[in-house]
Amino acid sequence: MAGFRLERVLRLRGQLCRLRRLELQLIEGEQERLRDARAAVERERGEVLEGLDRLGSGSGVEVERYQTARAYEEVLVERAGALDRGIAEARARLATQREVLARERREERKLEFLAERHRVAAEVEAALVTERLLDELMLARHAREASGGDGRGA
Repeated sequence: MAGFRLERVLRLRGQLCRLRRLELQLIEGEQERLRDARAAVERERGEVLEGLDRLGSGSGVEVERYQTARAYEEVLVERAGALDRGIAEARARLATQREVLARERREERKLEFLAERHRVAAEVEAALVTERLLDELMLARHAREASGGDGRGA
């Protein structure tokens, strides 16, 4: 009975670990997506800054156009900051998830060890029961032979 419970707990723990690994992969995917978005914002910001340089180097700069480009560059800086915060948040969740997964894996190994010990103990118990049964059969046969009968009922 204990073996069945241990196997069931191990199976459930294994399922939980697989779910944790999937969650870990989702977080890693999210982090990669955020990094890609951050790189895209940085490229776009670089293009805006190049445009601002071109506007500033030419003669007759339109103030409205310059201000619009500058405001857009500031929006990109804010967006990059938000993405940086998202990346840091994902990194923290990833570290937490890895820690939880490692802790659960240690617990699973303990249960696997207990299940193995239980299996060995059950095998030893079965072997002892078999030996006792064989000993009793041998004793019964010896007693039949000593009493002179062959034990076949006649």
